[in-house]
Amino acid sequence: MREYKTLAKNTFLFSIGQASSTIIGFFMVMVYTRYLTPSEYGLVDIVNTTISLVIPIITLQVSDAVFRFVMDPEADKQKIISTSTLLAIGSTAIFSLISAYIVTKRLSEDIAIMLYLLILFNALNGIQTAFVKGIKRIKVLVTADVLASIVMAVTAIVCLVKLNLGVRGYFIAVLTSWGFKWAFLFFKGGVGKYLTPSVDRELAKKMLGYSIFLVPNMVMWWVVNVSDRYLLAYFLGMDAVGIYAVSYKIPQILRIPTTIFYQAWQISAVESYKSQDRDKFYTEVFNVYLALLMISLAILLPLLKPLSSILFSESFYESWKYAPFLLFGTVFSALASFSGTAYIASKESKGALLTSSIAAFVNAAINVVLIPVWGIYAAAFSTFVAYFTMWIARMKHIKRFVNINIDLKKLAGSLLIEIPQMGSLYLSLSPHLFVIVNVTAISAIIWLFRIEVKKLLKLGIHLSLDIYHRILSKEKQEK
Repeated sequence: MREYKTLAKNTFLFSIGQASSTIIGFFMVMVYTRYLTPSEYGLVDIVNTTISLVIPIITLQVSDAVFRFVMDPEADKQKIISTSTLLAIGSTAIFSLISAYIVTKRLSEDIAIMLYLLILFNALNGIQTAFVKGIKRIKVLVTADVLASIVMAVTAIVCLVKLNLGVRGYFIAVLTSWGFKWAFLFFKGGVGKYLTPSVDRELAKKMLGYSIFLVPNMVMWWVVNVSDRYLLAYFLGMDAVGIYAVSYKIPQILRIPTTIFYQAWQISAVESYKSQDRDKFYTEVFNVYLALLMISLAILLPLLKPLSSILFSESFYESWKYAPFLLFGTVFSALASFSGTAYIASKESKGALLTSSIAAFVNAAINVVLIPVWGIYAAAFSTFVAYFTMWIARMKHIKRFVNINIDLKKLAGSLLIEIPQMGSLYLSLSPHLFVIVNVTAISAIIWLFRIEVKKLLKLGIHLSLDIYHRILSKEKQEK
């Protein structure tokens, strides 16, 4: 029960940080779109996209190595954080020198300087975040995320609304936020007491040997997530790209909690990897996770049309048609990420590259063949098939590390219920019949996973009682 409580506790803590950041971020989008012109916001988007693309390449994803290596019982925390930090600083400096001529030709000098500072802080924060998570100071990490979001919001409002600094004001706010997070983790997260100006060459080789395969893996994920938009633009034009981009919004509702859980599961997956009950633990968590995903999917499917009518303007309403495939894709993306933690726990990062490459090839092939014929549906369908393929490939490949026993009858049964449920969206059913079909489907899915639901409820009760007793104990001590 201890492992399950730890996983639930960490999931809860990460959800606090994610929820706070999401709410603040949603509010700030309204500020950005009001005080930045379309061209200015376009520049912001290009810079942010550039940073997200170059960071894995510049740092060789060493932050992933930091997280995995620092969780080893015999880990030398001082060598890990010092070596990785100096690697990040050195690689960022080299990148800055190589790219300086091109960047300064495209951007003004002050924006170019801020771009390099953003890249540096992004790299350092990635390493410090991985380190703090690896030493399991989750509360400090969540506090840093929440406070950094608040700093970002306050600084952006001052720079954009009060001082009217435009793009420069936005980047000043981002730099202030990331600088604050770096300082917070450095002092409060315990990074500072481990950091020394030295590099362990043998450790650097081992860490880079683990992380270097994750760089092309990130590129393959990019292919699955983004490449179809370029093909849509080529074959159908930018209007299709806009519709398709909006169709991702509702699946994002499911993607947020899966991202939160994944952060917590990474820790538990590594901690339990060498235990005797590892396979049992992985299996039970997987089956409960599968139950939650399938139940969430069954609930979200009938809500696609009403949510689209509320959230989107009339010109974007049709985007709901492509969201069902993306919802299924989100489910299998989450399952693929779950199984991918076996590569982190075992330090066998080559498998992550292999399986993501297979998915990227499937995605690209379907897009090239079907988009000219099937349009936006093909892009959504290819995303679903790619993630499903990745999950299947990973489940087969990780058997050499961990054996997860899937209840295939429940998985097949839930799909047999939800595929016709998805079909009901496209049929001209009366409102009464539509409600009956979907309520029946949701009830059937819950009944199918009734054992997993009971386990989840039991865990929730245990955690609630544990929190209650801690509060009572604290009150008694204060008295």
